[in-house]
Amino acid sequence: MVGFEKDQMLLNIIIEQMICDTDPELGGAVQLMGVLRILLDPENMLASVNKSEKTDFLNFFYKHSVQILIAPLLENTAHDEPQKEDYRSVQLLGLILELLSFCVEHHTYHIKNCILNKDLLRRILVYAKINSSEGRILQ
Repeated sequence: MVGFEKDQMLLNIIIEQMICDTDPELGGAVQLMGVLRILLDPENMLASVNKSEKTDFLNFFYKHSVQILIAPLLENTAHDEPQKEDYRSVQLLGLILELLSFCVEHHTYHIKNCILNKDLLRRILVYAKINSSEGRILQ
């Protein structure tokens, strides 16, 4: 895609709206996460003559969009202690982790590099400290 702006891509707009949801209960974010799941589900991608389209789309997502999705997780877990532990932040991180779990289940090859390159496992464990300290269990 020549001359495109990352911030004008539909996937990135959906992710930004999900992250910026002002509802304390994140009602809009939950709905937008559902839209992202549908868009990212390989089972929903139509089979075509060109079998590489699914792979091309996922490569594109992991190159241009996933960093926006994981930005709140990276920002909140920059150190060994979470930066924000308020209800909304914890709920948003939970939604992001739920979507990342979906990606692990459905895009094993693509998400592996993201997990390794962005140190996501350590950062997820920092988030897990929030849940364990409050008596919650990650699903």
